Amino acid sequence: MFTIEQLSNCIQIQRARIILALYVQPNAKHTEFEKIHDNQLKLKVKAPPEDGRANQEITQYLARFFRIKKNQISILSGELSRHKRIEILLEKEYTLEEFSRYFTRTRA
Repeated sequence: MFTIEQLSNCIQIQRARIILALYVQPNAKHTEFEKIHDNQLKLKVKAPPEDGRANQEITQYLARFFRIKKNQISILSGELSRHKRIEILLEKEYTLEEFSRYFTRTRA
């Protein structure tokens, strides 16, 4: 899906704490990562940007994508913006190479 070089511009790893730089496109057909957009992961979201519905869907999607609990995900900045910084707290430490495997594995 993405190379490690591309992901290094969008992801900060601080041991078991991951910060994602996202560009969100609401009202899409499906919720999915699409590409790298201006050094941010572009996430297409099916929900509209009304009443926090898009943010809620982002949290649900990321929890499924990374196979973690929703309470391990928080929006650090960009609650009302398409440009968001998302914090993910994991149970183990990752390197960028290890974490990038989430973006290269086959999705089920």
